Amino acid sequence: MRRNHIFIVPILLVLAGCTQPPNTPLSNISGGATSLKSYSVQIDIVNDSFEPNVVIINAGETVEWKWEDGGNTHNVTFSNGIHSNSQSSGTYYYTFQKSGTYHYSDTLHFDVSGTIIVK
Repeated sequence: MRRNHIFIVPILLVLAGCTQPPNTPLSNISGGATSLKSYSVQIDIVNDSFEPNVVIINAGETVEWKWEDGGNTHNVTFSNGIHSNSQSSGTYYYTFQKSGTYHYSDTLHFDVSGTIIVK
């Protein structure tokens, strides 16, 4: 009878891990951006540009923007009011729940822009 408990505990631990959603917020960082356990794609802010500047993801997936531009200040701003703080380092995450095409820019550098296509 004792042996059955040895096998049940690991199975319960595995099942408990499967019930947690993949993009569970961990904490708030700079300006209310949400730090997440996982993300679907990373966009680097480098050389006064978003690289890559066009990405395709599925609804419910998360994009991470990572500041890698040597201390230059940038932001990520969408026309619908979603935006990061203007900052020179760090990260910003956003989970896209609805399909569509989302254009964004850096309001400090108007020629810096990108697009998220959500299926």
